[in-house]
Amino acid sequence: MQDLVKRIELYREANSCTISIQDGEHCGQKINHFHVSIIPRYQGDFEKNDDIYEKTIIPFGYHYEKFPFEGISNEKMHILINHDVVRMNKETLEFVRDKYPESLEYFVRRNIDEYVSIMDNELFSLDELLNILSMDVSNKNKITLLKLTSEPISVKGKNYPISVQEHILLYNRFDDDIPYLYSSYSQQALAIQRIVFSIACQDIESVISDSDNVDMKLVDELMKSADIEINSRKELLLAFFSHLSRENIKAYLVLVEKEEFCRIFDSNTRPRYEDTTENRELLDAFVNRGWLYDYTPENGSLKVRRNQPKKSDVNT
Repeated sequence: MQDLVKRIELYREANSCTISIQDGEHCGQKINHFHVSIIPRYQGDFEKNDDIYEKTIIPFGYHYEKFPFEGISNEKMHILINHDVVRMNKETLEFVRDKYPESLEYFVRRNIDEYVSIMDNELFSLDELLNILSMDVSNKNKITLLKLTSEPISVKGKNYPISVQEHILLYNRFDDDIPYLYSSYSQQALAIQRIVFSIACQDIESVISDSDNVDMKLVDELMKSADIEINSRKELLLAFFSHLSRENIKAYLVLVEKEEFCRIFDSNTRPRYEDTTENRELLDAFVNRGWLYDYTPENGSLKVRRNQPKKSDVNT
């Protein structure tokens, strides 16, 4: 063989040769005998040296339903995958996972429809799913794969399609994402806002406990929602009192049936309120905002003072 190669190189004025061997019909042998191809090579004859791989193997048109070969470079594996020499099925997927992990993503992306069609609970890989969610493949395929798992999946910082985010928030919600979802509420698509709003309605305490970070659009919608009990909305109002404008507070006081506290904003009135824990909490919120100086109990009611009393009034 070496003598023959030297003669071919001399005859064709080449300085190298690529040798390809086919033995058997499944490797592309067209005639029933041992087949050797010797291809003279020249400097710069292919842009990339592995391009010869396509020229010598791909034209034979064969493929492997079971691929048993190890040790092939990733570049050559990509050529085989790209030309459908390595077919996607359960056996080849597991083989590529084991022997060619660096080519796995390309193998999956190139054969995504077949990948989805063979996937089941036994074959499923969460790591592969997370990778696929960021791929430019159909949302239908992504959601089909998502249905195979109930594992929590984060959407924070991800650019997942809206329909994919919807499915994740409904069926694969990662609870640690909730503060992010609350704080970015107004930036989310309407479909995502509806789901986040529903989450907040079911767990209003999670909103109240994070009052420094929750998007005020979410707060406004919660305050106006008839789906939330009035006592919960009162708690919400107190939690966000320091973040609200005067006009917002007036509107929300009416919504929680505390409109009599709007009189505090009218300097021509001298309001008194029943001495209850709830009313004290509201008055404390006004004091903390600087809209009242203080309040004092008097004959079962609470008397408010808007301004600090003068020394003469104190002495009296």
